[in-house]
Amino acid sequence: MALNEQIVNDTIKRMLAAGIDDETVISTLKDIGINEEQSKKLIVAQKSGSGEQETQEKEVVAPQRVIADNSIDDEAEQEDLKETTTLNMLDEHTNKLDEMNQKIEAVKKAVSTPSSVKEEYHVGQLEAKLDDISAQTKALFAVLKQILETDRKILTELQLKKGN
Repeated sequence: MALNEQIVNDTIKRMLAAGIDDETVISTLKDIGINEEQSKKLIVAQKSGSGEQETQEKEVVAPQRVIADNSIDDEAEQEDLKETTTLNMLDEHTNKLDEMNQKIEAVKKAVSTPSSVKEEYHVGQLEAKLDDISAQTKALFAVLKQILETDRKILTELQLKKGN
């Protein structure tokens, strides 16, 4: 194991005493680099109490060294855990940002393309009205042209009658 066994065992013991289930303990141990099989063995050892005996034997052999190693390993473990936590949080935030960017792009596409049936229907109505107005304008133009022609004929006849 890369981490001090006593720290790991103490952590497992505290987690079990707090009522945390085995799967969560295993997951936590995986996060600090301990594989699942080894995690299960450590949990069983802590539940049976043999983990405490092994730890006590190591402490009797070299108590000064263990204390020094613990403080160094505690600091290293804390730094590792902080770094792991920070990286996990950054990954989560990156994923959330990616999701938000995808949603924003979807909204942009929905807003920029007139794909709704209602808008197409509205455009179709406007085109129909425009065609109708165009036809009415042409008819009105034709009627006005005939009126103008009739007025010219009448004016011409009146001028001829005056001149006669």
